[in-house]
Amino acid sequence: MNYNRLIVLLVLVTSACANLSTVRDFAKTSSIVADNEPVISGWPHVYDTARMMAASPQVRKAAPDFQSKLKNEVKGANADVPLALEAGKTLSLYMNVLGALADDSLPDVSEQASNILSSLDSLGVINDKTKDATGSLLKLIGMSMDAWRGQAIGDLIKKSNGDVQTIASFLAATANAIEKADKLAMSVSDQYWEATGALSKDPGVQALLLRAERQDDQVYATRIAQADAAQGAFKKIAAAHAVLEKNADSLSGDAVRNTLSNDIPVLIAALRVFHLD
Repeated sequence: MNYNRLIVLLVLVTSACANLSTVRDFAKTSSIVADNEPVISGWPHVYDTARMMAASPQVRKAAPDFQSKLKNEVKGANADVPLALEAGKTLSLYMNVLGALADDSLPDVSEQASNILSSLDSLGVINDKTKDATGSLLKLIGMSMDAWRGQAIGDLIKKSNGDVQTIASFLAATANAIEKADKLAMSVSDQYWEATGALSKDPGVQALLLRAERQDDQVYATRIAQADAAQGAFKKIAAAHAVLEKNADSLSGDAVRNTLSNDIPVLIAALRVFHLD
């Protein structure tokens, strides 16, 4: 898929509801941002290489606590990823409906909502950490379905804002945790290459090791940038939706148009970062 072309189409497409075109473009771009599964789904795998490096004799000697720390991090990531993925799908679904309302056309989202609800049900017991987010997911799906049945866009925004804030904040926190995970894994990688380089004085071997270290660093730097972009994007989505809620009775006014016109380029920039690799 040509993502740059898709992004341009999102911004340039015209509709019958021209006075709400900025709301439409914001919602549709936000929907794509929220549906960006790779950043979240790849979270537990951030540690794959780092765990192998932490098990090497040279790293065990220099940093014996890395192995147990990484094991705990992987356990936590595996526990948090399923709900985060469903949160992204739900926010994406809501934004898709919001964009369709602003575009004067409604999609049939019943099958999507049913699939999300089934996925949530399969998660099993939800702990205190994720209870609020889970409740918001269910409420937001219901509100999206109400919108599909014809609820006015202003009423939808007013009723859903609290849950949008909860979910967007949860996803921003998840992105922050992923960024920290990549930084931890990168520190293990650096420790490994430094310890390995110390084992040989051969200039050729050291040059090869330095090259490998730089390649690893570039991979981590890209993922850190993606997680950072995701965190910023979800914060923007939350802040922009709060502006929509505040101006729900005048969505075609300057306050909404000016805010969203400034925020949409930030979301588009985040999408470009997501697809660096």
